[in-house]
Amino acid sequence: MQKWTIEQWHAGAQFLHSRPMSVDGIRRISILSFPSPTLVLGSTSAGLPKSMADKNFDVVRRASGGGKVWLDPIESRWIDVTIPSTDPLWESDLRKSFLWLGHRLKKAFNSQSIFPLVHEEPLDLGGDPEWCFSKVGAGELSFQGKKILGISQRRSRLAARFQCVWYRTFNSGPFVGLDLPGIGSSDAGFGVDSDSLFQAVLTSIQKS
Repeated sequence: MQKWTIEQWHAGAQFLHSRPMSVDGIRRISILSFPSPTLVLGSTSAGLPKSMADKNFDVVRRASGGGKVWLDPIESRWIDVTIPSTDPLWESDLRKSFLWLGHRLKKAFNSQSIFPLVHEEPLDLGGDPEWCFSKVGAGELSFQGKKILGISQRRSRLAARFQCVWYRTFNSGPFVGLDLPGIGSSDAGFGVDSDSLFQAVLTSIQKS
């Protein structure tokens, strides 16, 4: 079993998305926290309408994935998992490259009596294309037809960074009228302890 380095970052979401990807050949789990509610625009997302000019949240853009993601400092959990291209976990096929991580995350959720499905196929193009949690991609987890954990990826010839987000209680912030089909771990597990699930996720990934 190879060693993982665990690191913690606390900063604005734009900095966390923009920080350079490690290319030192080390497996990393980065625990990311941020101070303010944030709307993350995907690489192909449209901006906000003018009617939301007086917003009370941050707006940033990521280079991975195409859909918008709402991040809440309390309800959201965000980790990045980075592996070098020399790692046995590396997979050149983009769809397959997510699957090892999806199955490790599923085991973590299973340990907390939540039994999601791992999406094995290419991106499901159903739902609102503007929002990440409206569709399910390879390696992502769904529970009773709702997305419970999302994964996006940045990769180069030297490394891949998998960005993982899940929620204690799912919400779409000021966009509640959209009724996005996501679900939080506490909702799915009837009050599952968020911190216990988080520790289970870290433990399960390190068994890879």
